[in-house]
Amino acid sequence: MVCSTDVSKPDMTHKTGVHVPSSSYPSALIFLELMKKEYEVERDRKKALEVRLGTCLTFSSALLLYSLNTPFLSKLLPLINKTSLSHYESVALHFNSLLILMYIGCLTKSIIDFINAINVRKYSCFDYGKFRHNTNVDKEQFALVAATHYCEITNQARYTNEDKAKKFKTGLYCLLLSILFIVVTKISLFLFGL
Repeated sequence: MVCSTDVSKPDMTHKTGVHVPSSSYPSALIFLELMKKEYEVERDRKKALEVRLGTCLTFSSALLLYSLNTPFLSKLLPLINKTSLSHYESVALHFNSLLILMYIGCLTKSIIDFINAINVRKYSCFDYGKFRHNTNVDKEQFALVAATHYCEITNQARYTNEDKAKKFKTGLYCLLLSILFIVVTKISLFLFGL
C-alpha cells in the first residue's frame, strides 16, 4: 500500500519539516485509524516471523549437532581406507559421500538464511518528537500528518517483512531438502549394508 497526501492548496510547514495541510480534512481521523491498524498488522507480522525464525533456527542447529554426533562418516571410513574397492563399494562410497555433502550444505545454507533473516534491518517506530511543535493545529490537520507518518513507517516495515519472509522461505526450503537428504542417506547406508 503506497500512501500519498498530495494537497494542491498552500500548506503550513513548521520548523520540524512536517507538512501540515492548510485546509480541514474530517476524514483524516479515519485515515489515521486505518494507518494505525496497518502498522499494527505489520508489527504482528514481524513478531510471527521472528517466532518462526527462532524455531527453525533452533531446529536446524539441533539437526546439525545430531548429524555431527551420528556415525555417518565412521560408516564410510572403512571404505575410504580400503586400497582396492569393488564397483559396488565404490558406488556406495561416492553416492553416500555426495548425499552427506548435500545434506550438510543445505543445512548450513538454511542456518545462514535464518540468521540473515533475523538480522534484517531495524523497524521504525512512530516518532513523536516530530509532532511536538504542531500542537497549535486542529485535530484533522494533525491526524492527516500523523497518518502520513504512520503510512511511511508502515511501508518501510512491510518492505522489511517481505525481505525477512523471502529469506525465511529460502531457509525453510533448504532445511526441508537437508531433511530429505538425511533420510535418503540413512536408507542408502542401510541398503548398502553399511
